[in-house]
Amino acid sequence: MRANPLPSARDALCRWRGPARIVWGMKDSFFDPKSADWLDKNLPGSRGIRRLEEANLFFPEEMPDVIAEEAIVLWKKSHA
Repeated sequence: MRANPLPSARDALCRWRGPARIVWGMKDSFFDPKSADWLDKNLPGSRGIRRLEEANLFFPEEMPDVIAEEAIVLWKKSHA
């Protein structure tokens, strides 16, 4: 297993003040599923994680409807 590359970005992520929703492909062979939890914990504006059990690394290209759905929900909640 490769080292998690996300901790090196922690300081920058902690400065983010906008809302964020994490959508994670659980069958991703590059990023460990634990990285989603790490992001949720370290991203101040996180609105939680949507775990896609059957999705891999390229799921945003394969499931653009899921990304669009999450973006719309995040936008509506942020502007309510």
